[in-house]
Amino acid sequence: MLVRYLSWIGFPTRIFNVGELRRRRGLAGATAVLRQYPRSANERERLAMLCQEDMYAWLDGQPSSCVAIFDATNTTVARREALARRCAEAGGGVSLAFAESICDDPVVLERNYRMKLQNADYKGTDPASALADFVRRVEEYESRYETIDDGEESAT
Repeated sequence: MLVRYLSWIGFPTRIFNVGELRRRRGLAGATAVLRQYPRSANERERLAMLCQEDMYAWLDGQPSSCVAIFDATNTTVARREALARRCAEAGGGVSLAFAESICDDPVVLERNYRMKLQNADYKGTDPASALADFVRRVEEYESRYETIDDGEESAT
């Protein structure tokens, strides 16, 4: 909806999704269990930085004001600080804003979880097993989650 609105009012807008990049690179099917290993964490960080570089290349190629949405699970202060450092290096009037969405409505969560099961990570997987795995994945993120603090914006 945000892309549609920004495009409608005249801002070229593009989403840069780290999960999509991971799947395009042949790494679909990452389960919650695999996400617990340090090697997996390192790969997720590497992909996040690659996706961010794709985003800055796109921004650099735009002739006027535009919006790039970096769609990733930026759950830690360290990840957000790395993003802010890279944004500061970009210069050229690039601004960074983090949007934090918190939902505890079980009906909305269930609908969102089921929608996530349509992506390539769960292709060919039993729906009940896929849902259980995705719930474990969410729990993994929750265990490492660090809320966004207003002071983080001063890093850019």
